[in-house]
Amino acid sequence: MPLSPEDADPVQRLAAHADLPLTPDRLAAVSPLLAAWTRDANALSAKMRAPQYAEVTPITGLLQALPFGGGGK
Repeated sequence: MPLSPEDADPVQRLAAHADLPLTPDRLAAVSPLLAAWTRDANALSAKMRAPQYAEVTPITGLLQALPFGGGGK
């Protein structure tokens, strides 16, 4: 029986919420990376809550990918 999201470690919870079953070996491989991303994302969120950043709006750029060689045809 799989763990419920509340009983699992943070990486297992993330995988469960994303409906991404991870085998133990894959969990071991991705845990350090996802733990670092989570730690850094939380640090950035905490920083951005500071009053001096109240007027800053996050921006995400989305680029259309062109086939190799350009042209887009």
